[in-house]
Amino acid sequence: MKNSVFLFATGVLGVLGAFGLFSCGSSHCESKKHCETQVVLKIDGDIEGQYIVEKRLTRDRLAIDTLSLDESGELKFGLDVDKMEIFSIRNISKQSEIIFVANKGDEIKIEADSKDIGASFNLQGTTENESLSTFIDYERSFQAFADSLNKIYLNLKRNNMHYAVEKEFNSLYKARAIAHEKYVKVFIDEDPGRFINLLAVRSLDVKKFPEYYKKVKEGLEGQFPTSEHVIVFAKDVGNLVASEVGGMAPSFSLPSLKSDVVKLSDFKGKYVLLDFWATWCKPCIAEIPNLKAVREEFSKKDFEVVSICVDKADFKLNWEKIIEKHDANWPQLFDASGTAARDYAIEFFPTIFLLNKDGEIIARNLRGHDIAKKLHEVFGQD
Repeated sequence: MKNSVFLFATGVLGVLGAFGLFSCGSSHCESKKHCETQVVLKIDGDIEGQYIVEKRLTRDRLAIDTLSLDESGELKFGLDVDKMEIFSIRNISKQSEIIFVANKGDEIKIEADSKDIGASFNLQGTTENESLSTFIDYERSFQAFADSLNKIYLNLKRNNMHYAVEKEFNSLYKARAIAHEKYVKVFIDEDPGRFINLLAVRSLDVKKFPEYYKKVKEGLEGQFPTSEHVIVFAKDVGNLVASEVGGMAPSFSLPSLKSDVVKLSDFKGKYVLLDFWATWCKPCIAEIPNLKAVREEFSKKDFEVVSICVDKADFKLNWEKIIEKHDANWPQLFDASGTAARDYAIEFFPTIFLLNKDGEIIARNLRGHDIAKKLHEVFGQD
C-alpha cells in the first residue's frame, strides 16, 4: 500500500517491551514480612508455569526472582525498594508480560488472565499504577483499532480489491491517530511529573512533539531528580530535542584534516551549515558541489560550512582522498566514534543542518537546491 499508515508502531505497548528507561537498585525480599513494598498477583485461568519477576535497568533487565502460583492463582511477594522502580512479571514460556511501578511502602494489586497476561493485566493500589493501567487500556484500544483496520485492508489486498478503500482507510486511521495524540498530550498535561510519563510520552513522535518530551523531562527532574531512570531519559531527550529545529545544536570537539581539534564553539557568531556524511555514501559525495557553491556564494557573509565524516578509523585514508579530489577546502572533521552523530540523532546520510549565529538549529535535512534557497532566505532577513 503506497504511503500506508497501517502496521502501526505500537506506541507504549511496544515501548514497554523494548525500551529501557529503568534504574538499577535494590533486590527482591527473601521474606515478604520484612519488605515495606507488597505485591499481590492474581492470575485467572490456567496457572501452570513459573513467572519471573524482573527489574528494568536503564539499558537492560535484571531477573530478581522466580515465582510459582498456588492453586488459587494468587501470590504475595515483597520488593525491597527505596525509590521508584519499574518491574515486569512474565511467564517463562510466554513473551507477554505485566509492567508495574513500585516505590517504598507501596501496596500493589495486579490481576490478569493467563491466556495473555500482557493484554489483560490491571493495576491497583497506587496512583501511579492506576494511571498506568488507564493509559495502557487506551493504548490497547488504539492498537486493536489499527490491527483491525490493517487486517481488513490486507484481506482486500489479497483479492486485489484494496484500491477503492485505500483513501478511506487512510482517513479513518489518520482521524484516530490524531485523537490518540490528543489523548496522550492531555494525559501528560494532567501531571507532567508523573513517573509513568517516562513510558507515555514515547507514544508521541519526538520530531512532531518535542515540547512534550521537554515537559516530561522538566517535570520528572523536579519530582525524581536522583532517579537513574530520569537521568538517562533526560540525557536521551536532551540529545533528541536538541537536534530538532528550534533546539540548541549539541557541542562537539573533533579532529580535523589538519589534525587539530575543532569545536562547534569555534564558529560562534557565524551561520553554520553542518554536513554529516560518510565516505561510502554516494549521495553525500554528490552533495559536495552544492556545499562548495554556497560557501563561495556566501563567502562575504558570517557563514561557514563544516563537514563531519562519520566513519571507522580504517576509512580515514578514503576520507582524505575524497576531500582532496573534490577540493573541499572548508573545515573537514572526522567522527570515528560516532559520538557527534549520536548527539545529533543522525539516522541517514547526508544529514545537513543550518545553525544560526547563536548555535540554534534553524533548518534540518537540507539537500540540493534547497540549501541555497534557505540561505538566500536567511541572509535576506539578516
